[in-house]
Amino acid sequence: MSNRMLALLLVFLLLLVVFLILPTIGGRGDARPLRTLTAMRGIAEPAENYFREHGRYPSEQELRAYDDGADYLLTYTGDGWRRRLNYVATDGVLVIHSYGEDGVLSGDDIYYSTLPEEAEPIPDE
Repeated sequence: MSNRMLALLLVFLLLLVVFLILPTIGGRGDARPLRTLTAMRGIAEPAENYFREHGRYPSEQELRAYDDGADYLLTYTGDGWRRRLNYVATDGVLVIHSYGEDGVLSGDDIYYSTLPEEAEPIPDE
């Protein structure tokens, strides 16, 4: 099996767990913030790999071409509320942003950023 097929299979399995199984476990709380952070991780990891290989973060188009899983997450999945995640890479800084539950720029937004003052940790599995 090629690396590309293996990556697609892993992304599919991750999405299956996140969107079908996790919301049914425990029956408490809102799984959408966790889904958002998981999608952000699926985008940030290949962007970080690209950075290690090329010395800069990829544009959104470069990331889509570089990693099928990130392309899928950016195109079809979005955040936990099914809204598009914002991906910005400039001057050695990567920011992935969700407007959160209310869908507007406000205090409940969820960020992944390489700037420490803006970053929220992406939980380890």
